[in-house]
Amino acid sequence: MTFIGGGKMTTENRERTIGKSVQVTLKVPESFLKRFDEVSEMLGYSRNEAIREAMRRFEEQASQKLMNRPENVAQTIKQMMESIITPILSVAETFEQKEAQKKIELQTKISSGSSR
Repeated sequence: MTFIGGGKMTTENRERTIGKSVQVTLKVPESFLKRFDEVSEMLGYSRNEAIREAMRRFEEQASQKLMNRPENVAQTIKQMMESIITPILSVAETFEQKEAQKKIELQTKISSGSSR
C-alpha cells in the first residue's frame, strides 16, 4: 500500500508514525466483514491497513467535532487570536523600542551640541 507522500508503509515506518502496535479483537457481522474485505481489496488495502486507515480518519473527524463543541470553541478562538496577535505585538514592541532609542540618540546629540 502506498501512502500520501509516497512509499510503502513498512513496519519501521508504521512504528515511527503510529507507535508500537497492539492487537485488537472485535466482533462484526460476517456480511459486513465480507463487504469490507472486498472493498479494501479493490482499493489495494489489506484488512489491517484498511482498519488502521479507518481508525485514523475517525480520529481526525472526531477531533474536529470535539474542537467545534461550544466549550472548546472559545479556547480554540483564544489560541488562534494569540497566534495572530503575539507576533504583531512583538513587532510593535520592537518598533517602539527602536523609536525610543532614536529619541534618546537625538536628545543626546541635542544636549551634546548645546553644551558646546
